[in-house]
Amino acid sequence: MSPCFDVEKKSGEKVISTHAMTIAAAKVLQYKSRDVAVKTVSRCGNVRISVANTLNASKAAIQRHSVPLGGESLSEGNGQSIAPHLRMSEIINFSTLLASFLDQEERVAMHHKFAGAHHLVSESMALGECRGYASFSNDGDDVEGHSSSSNKMESIRVDRVLYRQARPVTSVASMSYDEFHEFLQAQYPAPQSQLALHSKMLFERSLTPHAWNFYRKSEGVAATVLVHSAMTEERGEVPSSSSSSSIHEQLVYNTGLILQPIVSEQVTSTLASLQRACFVLAAATATPADPRTQAGGCVEDASLAAVAAAWRSTLLKRAQEDRTNIQDLLSFATGDYESAFAVAEGCRLPTSTIASCANNIEPLRKLLLGNDSTQTIELDSSEGAMQRTPIDFFCRCSKEDFIRVLKSCSREQLEGAKGQVVTCKYCKKDISPGAEEWEQLISSAQA
Repeated sequence: MSPCFDVEKKSGEKVISTHAMTIAAAKVLQYKSRDVAVKTVSRCGNVRISVANTLNASKAAIQRHSVPLGGESLSEGNGQSIAPHLRMSEIINFSTLLASFLDQEERVAMHHKFAGAHHLVSESMALGECRGYASFSNDGDDVEGHSSSSNKMESIRVDRVLYRQARPVTSVASMSYDEFHEFLQAQYPAPQSQLALHSKMLFERSLTPHAWNFYRKSEGVAATVLVHSAMTEERGEVPSSSSSSSIHEQLVYNTGLILQPIVSEQVTSTLASLQRACFVLAAATATPADPRTQAGGCVEDASLAAVAAAWRSTLLKRAQEDRTNIQDLLSFATGDYESAFAVAEGCRLPTSTIASCANNIEPLRKLLLGNDSTQTIELDSSEGAMQRTPIDFFCRCSKEDFIRVLKSCSREQLEGAKGQVVTCKYCKKDISPGAEEWEQLISSAQA
């Protein structure tokens, strides 16, 4: 009998029992539903690409830190929640995307300040570990100032801890709403465009513009960035009865991508058009329907509600039912359906047929990209070009490490701290020394 399967011998043949098949199917499902980051490059080598699904890691972070769904202290002047739970999941996804371009235990520590007073931190390693925590202020004046001042800054700071570098390499990028709105008006000048009408909601309720701004200012490249999450409820609505313990269960989608040009002159137009599509998609799924935006026509005047409906029926539905997030997002971003399938299959991820993917994703590309949907970025699906990294919410903290830190404290400091409950700010694990360990620390400490 195998330790993993119930095996019966009949007429010299091995027959796997139903129970064993159920276990095997459960393991396959668990493997396919794991968070993962996939990295590859374009076939001509002018764009490097990373796509990440961090749904489970984000759920863990929201649950451990009781990230609020929303409320009076976390709402804007128009009464809409700033959705800190979604912002938390998106910051974890973005840090994972950035870390995927690093090596092994090199890591990214990302700090995001938003709504004036709230602070999110996510730390991700290239090898697939991530963790994070949240700090929410109840300073009503600060949050109120955010809603009343159009020029409130939101910032992302990234500390990269790299091999052969004595200190972290730090990058900071800030952006005000006025700056973002002016960029959209200059880049997409149509007077009644969806982005012009909803730029404030996009700025306040999605990480995508801030992640894009980080690349624009800090990295100095015009990358395409989409960081996207969704709940079972509409993003524009906050169920008042939801408890913090169940919020994480409502998160159903948390996927993002980065297309970073290596030789920017060759792909500037394609990536700029794609970034605009990502802005529209983020705005459509972050904004309640607006009667001013119901005119038909080109994508510039198309209804955001129609874009949101198309997204729900394609990317979201297929992610929930078939877990084809990576294949679908690669297909949406590049238009190269065959290579997107090959990359997902080569990385042992759930896939649908090329025809099924194209039939579902191409209408969304045409809706968002218009005539630019014919522009494609061919992916390199060779084994040496692509890399699959499983992602887990994992913290390396331990009581033993904390005790080693305490050994450097004086006896007076230890006596004052004795008996206090100490929890890791990242994972909320209790790392407090026991009573005997406190006594040993104090007795061996110098006065």
